[in-house]
Amino acid sequence: MISRSLASALKTPVELDDLSVSLLAGKVGLRGFRLTQPEGFGEGDMLSFVRLELDLAVRSLFSGAIEVENFLLEGPEIRLIKNVRGEMNLAAFSGQTASAPAEEKPAERVQALLRRAVITGGKLSYHDFSAQPPSGPAGEAAAPPPSELDILIELRNLELEASGLRLDTCASAELSPPGEASLKASLRQGEFPAAPLALAARVGPLGSGVPSLNAVFRLAGFEVGEFQLIPAGASNALGGDIVDVALDCRLAPELLECEITVAAEGVLPLSLRVGGTPDRPEVDTSGVLFSVLALTGGGIGNLALGAGGAAYQAGAAAVNTVGAVGEGLFGVIGSVGEGLGGAVVGAATGDLDRVGEGLSQATVGTAGEVGAAASAVGGELVEGAGQAAAAASGSDRETVRREGLELRWEKAWAEALRALPLMPWPPERPSAATEGM
Repeated sequence: MISRSLASALKTPVELDDLSVSLLAGKVGLRGFRLTQPEGFGEGDMLSFVRLELDLAVRSLFSGAIEVENFLLEGPEIRLIKNVRGEMNLAAFSGQTASAPAEEKPAERVQALLRRAVITGGKLSYHDFSAQPPSGPAGEAAAPPPSELDILIELRNLELEASGLRLDTCASAELSPPGEASLKASLRQGEFPAAPLALAARVGPLGSGVPSLNAVFRLAGFEVGEFQLIPAGASNALGGDIVDVALDCRLAPELLECEITVAAEGVLPLSLRVGGTPDRPEVDTSGVLFSVLALTGGGIGNLALGAGGAAYQAGAAAVNTVGAVGEGLFGVIGSVGEGLGGAVVGAATGDLDRVGEGLSQATVGTAGEVGAAASAVGGELVEGAGQAAAAASGSDRETVRREGLELRWEKAWAEALRALPLMPWPPERPSAATEGM
């Protein structure tokens, strides 16, 4: 009966092997749940899981503040699809009919506490068929069968743990202890080693606008050329074909502080700081400018960087024309700022196309602007850039990068976990003295 009700509401078949409910104990259990892909998105399941268990504190049901003692989700698999018409399968479950706006009423306080949550053995994939021409009858877009070649992103071995998370539409971070959450997964990369990634965060009450948040994110061994979302040539701007990414973030209703670092083997890391507020982000491109110019040999001439005993020569070309450099820098600032803005907004709204466009503008767009500056000074910078890119992406460096992935990851994640508790709570903007350290 539950399956039929869900299928009727969602307009797609739903299967459920077993449901158990104990009202007196506050326990709910589901096993063998499968939600079929909506019409127009091929066969198979969009969402499935092996087991879900929910334990509620029964007394909380009568207090106005619901407490979830334990939430367990085992073996969830989510398969996101963009079909040949450019439609996402998730959109099929959004409201289809417009209704008259309801009369606004004073908002009531909503409270809930999640004491413990665990998700194990998860898998998430995203497929994009929008580049393929429709093959069905006129006016229809047939959904092609699943293919490994159409997977843009696939996360495996997804594990999530959370505790003390609060939903409260009236609480403030200053008066509430933060909850904690951590997520680990591996990013599938074709024939190359999977890239480990992890996120850890301290989270303030949810439900009243932008939450307070301190977070650290790490990704190691990311193969730039394996992902269609990353435009061709991005490795030249990033400094190599295999990169590690670090993100430290502080967020509050009137605060945004993010420090992003992208590091390749034997080259100067590319760094970016985003400040301001959530509704008015300010991108500090100074680190990007220095790194991009270092990679292309512009503005600093020869630069040797030690990397495990090997030296990296950044190119013999130097830009000596002030006007050309100035013009190029303005172009870089525009590409980085606009591109990252699009990527951030796209991530926040779930618009994967905008994320891709933003990343394209922030990487290849930036590299293109630097290349334009090179043309103004006679082409020497282009030659230096080519030499630097070749040195940064050689097979020897790629081999070293892949072989050292495990140790590099363990070190990076351990350092991130040590850094998170040192961030002030509630989140605050670093002082000038701290930024200079």
